[in-house]
Amino acid sequence: MENPSLSPSVRWVLLSLPNELLEQILLSPSLCVPDLCRVRRVCWHLRNVVDRLWTEVAMSRWRGWGSISGSTHWEWYSLCCQRYQCECQLTSVFDRLSHRCYKLYFTDEDELEIFSTVLQKKAFSPDVLLCVLSDVLQTPPDAANLTQQFYALHGKEYLIRQQLISEWRELLQLPDQEQTLEKGAILIAQWMRPCHCPGSSDIALQLDSIAEMVAVHLVGGATHEEGEVRDTKRVRRSALARVKEEGCHSVDERLAAINSVMYDQLGYKGAGEAYYELDNSFIDRVLERRTGIPITLCVIYEAVARRLGVHLHPVNFPQHFVLQITRGKNGPRPHPDHCVSLESPYQHNLWTCLHGS
Repeated sequence: MENPSLSPSVRWVLLSLPNELLEQILLSPSLCVPDLCRVRRVCWHLRNVVDRLWTEVAMSRWRGWGSISGSTHWEWYSLCCQRYQCECQLTSVFDRLSHRCYKLYFTDEDELEIFSTVLQKKAFSPDVLLCVLSDVLQTPPDAANLTQQFYALHGKEYLIRQQLISEWRELLQLPDQEQTLEKGAILIAQWMRPCHCPGSSDIALQLDSIAEMVAVHLVGGATHEEGEVRDTKRVRRSALARVKEEGCHSVDERLAAINSVMYDQLGYKGAGEAYYELDNSFIDRVLERRTGIPITLCVIYEAVARRLGVHLHPVNFPQHFVLQITRGKNGPRPHPDHCVSLESPYQHNLWTCLHGS
């Protein structure tokens, strides 16, 4: 397993070095992935040395890996090779797009299909391609890379939206009772802000946190055990489990607790004069700013209530988006005569449709 491109004297020098020194040399930024692959082919000893370095090479040379990770040296070696090949391919794609679209102020979606073609023809995973595009966008801008960053942004948005189309289809194929407002609102926010909206799991964690705060409010707050204050996160999760399993709190008590936490403690409110700002329509921004319009506030309210075992259903009344409370999982269809507003006691823009018990 020898590499004839290395002279015997060079090979002897490399093999005579201590492994610690050899590793420092091989981690030099001046050596690219193909260089390391060539060293790796010299002999079994150098192969073992290089293979121990792939994880460090990956983490030190590339900023974003997202959810991608390897558990073995071989997996990291494969990821590094994929990433390097992907970078080379994208350089060619950027040049091609620049040549075709340089006279346009926008990039036609038909031209962006080239990114899908790269995935189909090359052995890249979508995650690797998105990571490379993210790295291009995170590079400090200068005159040399502005064109690449322009097409990297459009390419990343295009690829994310292609994934979202698949997620939309999967959502619509679910039974009606599993098609949650929360998931739909997240997909809308991700579609409109593909490079900035957090993932579904991050938004779900924020909603979990609100539901846990409500549960603690219901059970009377954190308590002491054996003279020690229990871990706050564990207390909140335990409280949420108790509320859902014991069922000792009525629906009205749970709703009152949600109102108290969301509107008194956390300060959620209607958008007021800034009603038509786009941020009011995106669930992640409403969670961040605690300001929204009725439909997004209803989505958050429903998601929190669902985590507490209260089933709410959306009702599209004329000029209003409201929620119906159902007593049990299968409540009757809403009727305007059975609706009252909770806006008065709390002065917020959430309208809740209450059905009599």
